[in-house]
Amino acid sequence: MKREIEQVVSCDEAARAAVERAKEEARRLLEAARQDASGINAEFDEKMGEFKAAEIDPIMENARQEARNREVQAREYVDRLERLAIQRKHEIVEEFLRDILKG
Repeated sequence: MKREIEQVVSCDEAARAAVERAKEEARRLLEAARQDASGINAEFDEKMGEFKAAEIDPIMENARQEARNREVQAREYVDRLERLAIQRKHEIVEEFLRDILKG
């Protein structure tokens, strides 16, 4: 009977050791996966930065330049309209005064 008890205890200890080894292996694999994920994230961030610099930034700069150009054109157009309105106002007043003085 003592021998059977020793065998049970021995099996229990072996099983416990196997579980501990499995836990340690799981921790090691989990840490390796975390490191891999961290590396993948860093690589992704780097690639996205390169993509943004190569593709997105030039598009955005072009759009900003077009917006600046359109703003300048709009200001010039408004200035021309204001000058024309002032000119036409003076012409209308002069024409009105001529008509009054003739009449």
